[in-house]
Amino acid sequence: MAKSVIQIIATAIAKKHNISIAHASSFVEAFFTVIGDELKRGNQVKVKGLGTFKVQTVKPRESVNVNTGERVLIKGHDKISFTPDASMKELVNKPFSQFETVVINDNVNVEELETLPEEELSETVEQADQDFEDTISKSSVVDNSFTAAMDNSIDEDN
Repeated sequence: MAKSVIQIIATAIAKKHNISIAHASSFVEAFFTVIGDELKRGNQVKVKGLGTFKVQTVKPRESVNVNTGERVLIKGHDKISFTPDASMKELVNKPFSQFETVVINDNVNVEELETLPEEELSETVEQADQDFEDTISKSSVVDNSFTAAMDNSIDEDN
């Protein structure tokens, strides 16, 4: 762990509990050393109110080098995972508790979303274009002088 992170945590502990920064720093370093030692032995570490640290094995897998396109084998390895305790999760998520969960595509029948064949698609687009032109021609909002000005502008550009 980076020294600056240890120092930030130690400073916060020192201020909260009125102890020296050196004493708090040695506590934080010892805390993470104990966790690291237990993880090296293959044990999981549960800290009440914080969460669980454990080592997980990642299987070897095949990937693709994006620069060359060649297949690459990524070796299997161990990684440290952290699962927060329920109280920690609640503490972190509390500021977002006023938001409502929205389920996307709820009650949508995917079978109804079939793509239209090419012929039907072009007919649909042509009909939409015709409907749009009819709406524009019937609209009293369109000013004929504006349309004429636009036509002149287009003619000048060509």
